[in-house]
Amino acid sequence: MEGRYFRYQYENTEDGIVQSGCIWNNAQDKRTNYLYLAGEYTKSPRLKKREEGGLKTISPESTLDIFVLGAYTIPYIRRLIDILEERKVTTVVMPYATPNMRFDIVSYIEKRQEVPKRLRCFMGAPYSYLKEKGVENIYLLYGNGEILSGKPEELKEGHYFELVDQRIQNEISEMEGKYIPVYHAGYIVENHWLYYFGFYGANYQVENSKRPIWASVTMLVGPVQVGHKDRDCMFSTKVFTREQQCTVEIPEQYDTCALRCLHRNDYDTIKKHLDAGHEHFRLGLLNLGNVNLKLDLHAVITRYGAFLDQVRGISVPNGGNRCWWDKRGVSFFTGMDLIYYICRVGKNTDSETIRDIVTASSFNRFINVNKEFAYCFSGFIVPGEEN
Repeated sequence: MEGRYFRYQYENTEDGIVQSGCIWNNAQDKRTNYLYLAGEYTKSPRLKKREEGGLKTISPESTLDIFVLGAYTIPYIRRLIDILEERKVTTVVMPYATPNMRFDIVSYIEKRQEVPKRLRCFMGAPYSYLKEKGVENIYLLYGNGEILSGKPEELKEGHYFELVDQRIQNEISEMEGKYIPVYHAGYIVENHWLYYFGFYGANYQVENSKRPIWASVTMLVGPVQVGHKDRDCMFSTKVFTREQQCTVEIPEQYDTCALRCLHRNDYDTIKKHLDAGHEHFRLGLLNLGNVNLKLDLHAVITRYGAFLDQVRGISVPNGGNRCWWDKRGVSFFTGMDLIYYICRVGKNTDSETIRDIVTASSFNRFINVNKEFAYCFSGFIVPGEEN
């Protein structure tokens, strides 16, 4: 059946959010694979990478089209380095960190263990390292660019990022010793899917570059064709364990694969967004990384507000740490639709964060992802006349 098939997975992870996705346009046989990572900010950060190493949910011969580093944390930087060694990566989006900040991170590691050679090279010059590894599009982010209107159908395919203003760029070039392009957070439209970025936490100024890195890159992901007219949609979600995890890549026999997956599993089928009371499909995810909602909730809602009725899943910032949480954020999504809050539950997760979510509405689902449990969203959009 001609259409656009998609699969999102929140993977088994130790101390952060790892969200992989695949979009398949079967009419053109075009796939877009992406990966979003945001390790938690803690007082005693983990330095070692995951035992799994690079990227296991996409076959080694496949290109990773978009890699997003949502937070500047060592295990996930090391995972990026591993991925660059094992496969082609076309686009990297990540926070800009000044040389002083990167030096402080390396110094922190040196006091505790030997710094791997590739990690030292990356931290010395991230832009040059990514270029040498063949990354075609590198977006180091500082601040936010254009706010979108919430009408993704009007957006054209391409990459849209604005360079920072000249004063900031001059300061960056002086610190780096050469010109390194730095951008405001923008958006990408690829394979009829939107990737809309935000940048938060940079209450430091570039010139005051020795303050800790609490910056985070957020990402809204979802289809550009969201209206009901002449389209139909199927959408389901389910829990999976480490042993059950399959590839996020969508096989050509997707119908058979999906039916086999759902045949002997409990799952949710999402259908209410097909009724007359909804103008749009609700198929988007909002990965909030480590944005501090106590400080930046208003800014986040301002940036993504036009898309809130298209969001189905939301990652809880920084593992549900109370210092990063503002319960007022739940009210912007609460209604008559199932909304999924995905959180890596661990020692930094506050029970009040969980309580705020689950008691605000019976339509809210709190999803715990950790080393044992993960979560999958999958579905398709097809022409209505074919159904």
